[in-house]
Amino acid sequence: AGFRGDAKLLDVAMERVGMVAALRSQSEGGATGVMVTASHNAERDNGCKIVDPSGEMLAQEWEPKAEALARRAEADVSAVVAQQFSPSKKKKKPVVVIGRDTRPHSARLAG
Repeated sequence: AGFRGDAKLLDVAMERVGMVAALRSQSEGGATGVMVTASHNAERDNGCKIVDPSGEMLAQEWEPKAEALARRAEADVSAVVAQQFSPSKKKKKPVVVIGRDTRPHSARLAG
């Protein structure tokens, strides 16, 4: 899954991407990555991608889950998480590794 757009508008998307990455890490039992970058887009833009514990892009079956969470109002987030993400039977501690490019707003988005 990936999201991109005007960096001024990505704060909520980045929060939701972090949630998806943590839930995926719990589900799979390994570190999940979030890369903040949009190096091929205009300077004002930025984006992020979620990387599975295997090192590949987020599994396709998780794409609709990520979309559902990213596009919901704050008031609906808990319901979407309960509906879209099965709780892990084992209480694994999520590990999310964040990388970023050198754009001026990337540090804020990665923080």
